Amino acid sequence: MEVTLKRNSEGRFGVSFHAPGDGTICLDRISDAHDVDDDRKRLCVGDIVLSLNGIMLEEAQSEEALLQLIENSGANAS
Repeated sequence: MEVTLKRNSEGRFGVSFHAPGDGTICLDRISDAHDVDDDRKRLCVGDIVLSLNGIMLEEAQSEEALLQLIENSGANAS
């Protein structure tokens, strides 16, 4: 399973998570933001989930809705 997130300031940040199958979700990749030397590399409150397993999510997804999608995908969030 892969979850892709992107910072609200469009086009400046990206991370990828995967579920190795042991009940956890792990950070897989953080973009280098073109080697910028500022806070654009940091994951912050306000960053948004864009997709889950390639399915684009609506802007108003709640944490509960995201956890439900993860549960339905066959992986367990802990």
